[in-house]
Amino acid sequence: MFGIFDYLKLGIGAAAGASLMLAYNAMIHDPMIHREARQGYILEAQKTALEAQLAERDRQVNAGQIVIDAYQAQLKNARETERAKSEQAEQEIAAYEKRLVDEGRTCRLGVDDIEFLRRWRTERGGDDPRAIAGAGHPSAIADRLPCAGDPCAADNRR
Repeated sequence: MFGIFDYLKLGIGAAAGASLMLAYNAMIHDPMIHREARQGYILEAQKTALEAQLAERDRQVNAGQIVIDAYQAQLKNARETERAKSEQAEQEIAAYEKRLVDEGRTCRLGVDDIEFLRRWRTERGGDDPRAIAGAGHPSAIADRLPCAGDPCAADNRR
């Protein structure tokens, strides 16, 4: 049969084979498994991160749409209010002009309006032209009105 050296050779061969197998597993096969696992994990992590980014973007878009809708509603309400005020002002102007026609007046300024402008002018510095701030100033306009002088005096009666 086999001699002691044969068994020793078989043992050394088996040990060398086992060590080569362990070395292959540790140096080549395990890193490949780890690398594949890491690649799968990286792909999964990237997918999860992209899904989170998309969800956040969708949330921000929805929040922005809510804000836009709210501002559009406010703008619509403001325009409705402005339109109502404008219509009311137009109605008041038409009623005032009708009242002027019914009273036989051609001047749109009444005695109270002219007195207010004159009072305002004297409070701001009288006839001193430096005290009047520009030609668009109400007291400067009062002197140039066609109905502020004698020609319209008959029209300003109540």
